Amino acid sequence: MPYLAATTVLLAVVVLVNLTVTLRLARDVRDLRGQVAAGAAAGGPPPGMFPVGAPVRPFAVTTVDGAPLTADTLAPWTLVAVLSPDCTPCHEGLPAFLTTAREVPGGRAHVVVALADSPDGAPALVARLRDEAQVVVGDDADRLVEALSVGQFPFFAWVGPDAVVEYGGLQADLTVLPVSVWS
Repeated sequence: MPYLAATTVLLAVVVLVNLTVTLRLARDVRDLRGQVAAGAAAGGPPPGMFPVGAPVRPFAVTTVDGAPLTADTLAPWTLVAVLSPDCTPCHEGLPAFLTTAREVPGGRAHVVVALADSPDGAPALVARLRDEAQVVVGDDADRLVEALSVGQFPFFAWVGPDAVVEYGGLQADLTVLPVSVWS
């Protein structure tokens, strides 16, 4: 009989802990929904959220090669990567990103890299990227980061027709492209 009482008490404690965790998660989800709604009302997602479906805010930057780049001149289905020279995951994912960049339909004209948090863009990193992408550094990179509402690094986005973010994530994924892009 004492085992039955102990088991009942233990089960009651587990149920109460489970209920507490469930209620806390429900509150967090409600708060997150409020943040997403507030971000949408303000014209963009909250920091750290992927801006899928949002138009790229207007920007005007110059690449390290001296070419002007604006939201209006982005080619449809451009892969945009936001990296930081001080970001370990950015460096770890760089070989995979470069492989993906080489496979992008349309080539270098459809790949843009913003090197954030680096006034000079880390010359060695720029040298690795500039054959595969249009590279933007310094204040121009910061303007591009702001235009995309990026809140974390690395960040990869596919900007589709009409300068709308069609995909945003932590990996440069070619599988999200519609079949018509490959034709």
